[in-house]
Amino acid sequence: MKTLTATAARNSFFPLLKQAIMGHFPVKIQSKLGDLILLPQSEYEEIMETAELSLVPHIHESLNDADNDIKNGDVYSIDEVFGANDV
Repeated sequence: MKTLTATAARNSFFPLLKQAIMGHFPVKIQSKLGDLILLPQSEYEEIMETAELSLVPHIHESLNDADNDIKNGDVYSIDEVFGANDV
């Protein structure tokens, strides 16, 4: 992760924004008050969605069960789940 001082980030703010948004990578900005991370909104939303999903009761067990089912070959095809597409 690229790290800049607050002064360096201020001096190159608009190019920094473009790099973070177009490059889809976070930038750490250090200051005397503390550090922060600049990242594209899409990545922030992905992080928030993951955090929200982790709060769903029993989600970890469900995902582990699904992973074990896949490893054991206990899976269904798309046609078995949704029916054959006769179009």
